[in-house]
Amino acid sequence: MQKQKQTKINLTVRLDPEDLGELKRQATIKGIGPATLARIMIREQLKRNDEIR
Repeated sequence: MQKQKQTKINLTVRLDPEDLGELKRQATIKGIGPATLARIMIREQLKRNDEIR
C-alpha cells in the first residue's frame, strides 16, 4: 500500500533583513535552500514544544 502525498500549503513569513541573511548563511553552510532550512527549523521547534506538554 502506497502512502498518499500530503498537499503542501504556502505560508508567507516576513523577516528582518538581518534574520533572512542569517537564515541564508546557515542554509548555505548546510548545502540547502533557506526555505528548506526554515521548514526544518519550524518542524524541530513544533516537535520540541509538543514534547514539553
